[in-house]
Amino acid sequence: MHYRTGHVRCLAGVWLATCDGFAAGAMWVAFPVLNGAWRDAAWPDAPRGKACRARWLNTNVRTIARVIVEPRFRGCGVATALVRSYLQSPLSPRTEALAAMGHASPFFARAGMREVSVRAGRDARLREALAREGMPAWRLCDTRAASAMLSSGPCQREGLRRAVLAWARASKSTARHAQRAGQDDALLVQLGMLAAGHVCGGVRVYVSGGGDAERGASDA
Repeated sequence: MHYRTGHVRCLAGVWLATCDGFAAGAMWVAFPVLNGAWRDAAWPDAPRGKACRARWLNTNVRTIARVIVEPRFRGCGVATALVRSYLQSPLSPRTEALAAMGHASPFFARAGMREVSVRAGRDARLREALAREGMPAWRLCDTRAASAMLSSGPCQREGLRRAVLAWARASKSTARHAQRAGQDDALLVQLGMLAAGHVCGGVRVYVSGGGDAERGASDA
């Protein structure tokens, strides 16, 4: 349910946690996306040029893209153990992760990663649009409320639909769904709930690795 809007791209590996023969959790590690508002704060020594930065990221950084725990094993520290185990022998000198639910479940921090301040302009714009509509963001997190307000029908709020579509178009991760969502109410509701979650909790960025000594080794 959390990941219906996209699949992991450029997969580098999958880690599995088991307990008595059961799959308790899984973690996907991927190559990093090339654009990120947090990068200057996370890796201030990264090259500035677009091509140079792309090569540097592909060489030095991997991203923990998904961590999913089987419901019967939630609350047992499985996610933290997966991340901590990976960081003991990572695929790259630096690791990063984005957590939409980091405010509620900070397992990346518990595993030893450090949080980086990030500003998401599209979230701020959506927050302003919701305020103009007199709509608390948390209401849009509810499936029935989101369906009533975003689906075609007597309760539809056109201003809210436009705001959610504008939010989706503002990021490559969701832009490919925006055009179809204008004609697909079910997809628009999913995007609306995802957007509301971002506004309510905000995406948190966690990183591990880096430093002058490591930079010298990488440059060499």
